Amino acid sequence: MKPTINTLRGIFSFIIVASAFLISCNKDPDLIGLDLLSPADRLKVGIMDTTTIVAYSVYDEAVRTDELASRYSIIGSIYDPVFGKTSGTLYTQVQLSDSVPAFGTSAICDSMVLVLPYASLFGDSTALQTFSVYELTESLALDSVYLSSMHAEYNQASLLAQQTFRPRVKDSVVVALPKVHKIAPMLRLKFNKDLGTRILAASANDLHPNANFMQFFKGFAVVANDQNTPGKGSLVSFDLGSGYTSLRMYYHNTKDTTVYDFRMGTAAARFNQYNHFGHTNAAADFKAQLSGDTTLGLQKLYIQALGGTKIKLRFPYLKKWASTQKISINEAQLVVTNADPSGAYLAPSMLGLRVILKGGLLGVTTDEVVEGTSFFDGTYNSAKSYRFRISRYIQQLLIPKTDNYGLYLFVPNSIAATTRYNRLVLDGTSKQLTSHMKLEIRYTIVSQ
Repeated sequence: MKPTINTLRGIFSFIIVASAFLISCNKDPDLIGLDLLSPADRLKVGIMDTTTIVAYSVYDEAVRTDELASRYSIIGSIYDPVFGKTSGTLYTQVQLSDSVPAFGTSAICDSMVLVLPYASLFGDSTALQTFSVYELTESLALDSVYLSSMHAEYNQASLLAQQTFRPRVKDSVVVALPKVHKIAPMLRLKFNKDLGTRILAASANDLHPNANFMQFFKGFAVVANDQNTPGKGSLVSFDLGSGYTSLRMYYHNTKDTTVYDFRMGTAAARFNQYNHFGHTNAAADFKAQLSGDTTLGLQKLYIQALGGTKIKLRFPYLKKWASTQKISINEAQLVVTNADPSGAYLAPSMLGLRVILKGGLLGVTTDEVVEGTSFFDGTYNSAKSYRFRISRYIQQLLIPKTDNYGLYLFVPNSIAATTRYNRLVLDGTSKQLTSHMKLEIRYTIVSQ
């Protein structure tokens, strides 16, 4: 059946109406309605990513590393070609696992092993490490706060153990008792028998209560030999909160052959020292920046966990930009980019940002408080960069007489500083760099 003229007219009319509708839908939604306003009443919307940023690397503060700060302990030595040498040392007490231990008649120590379950590794997993264990001469206190810059005294003549090994953080361990089975990867440091012999010969008063025992044996330090080859070494994180963590003594008496575990849980004081050796072995430009040459932040910026370094940054001319007009910030994002994404060292999964307050105190940005950490962001993304939404913070900076002491960019303690080691080289602030640090602002001029 052929269409009639009226039918064709209807189809043609429908096409015209539909086309007009589609054309109107393709307009920029931000522009819809602007033709109804006079030019004087229209809002001026703008985008800017050329804000001047002054940024440079500075020394970070020591981080808390005692048993209440983290269940993890980082031990080892690494020689980073950029950041130089870093070492991690563990100082810890051990406790009796029984209130009144009974070792039996004529007990003799067969061997002792320090069991440390692996958590993670940063650096060269193929490089050998040498750990030495020494007896502490200084008592640790459970109610004390210990920082990464502190150390405890130990007797270098009292070597309890020394072992060279290759960290195998992914290899499970086969255990024979109570039956042959596999357990999580762990390091087993073999002690000499001297400590076990002393404990088995100790008086009842030395073995009860735990406070007496920890005076009889104050604990030990696990010290890594320095790595002296650039690009070699590693920092190994151990899980001291694991049920497997212990100093295990194998012994026999007149009746039996058995084991006894000395524990290193939260009831035993411990802490880590992290030493960056003043960055004397670091790259020349990095050292010069830490020494006060802030202009070097134009090219590269450096962040290092474990109380290493952080970045200080500020936006010196934002107030001048807003001095002659009222500006409403729609969105502001700070973007920082990894300068070496294909390098040997993994970038941290997240960075943190803190406001510098009067007197050098630190505060959380309003954006993070109001919007939440997920919206605030700071995670490492597929573009090999980190983004922070700081719209409210930037809006506050535009208010006359508002303090502007700047921000600190760093590796958050809760993510890495006391759990694993991370370091990062970022592109600097020079606009000649393709991926320079920048502040992306979307704004509206409310009035002139």
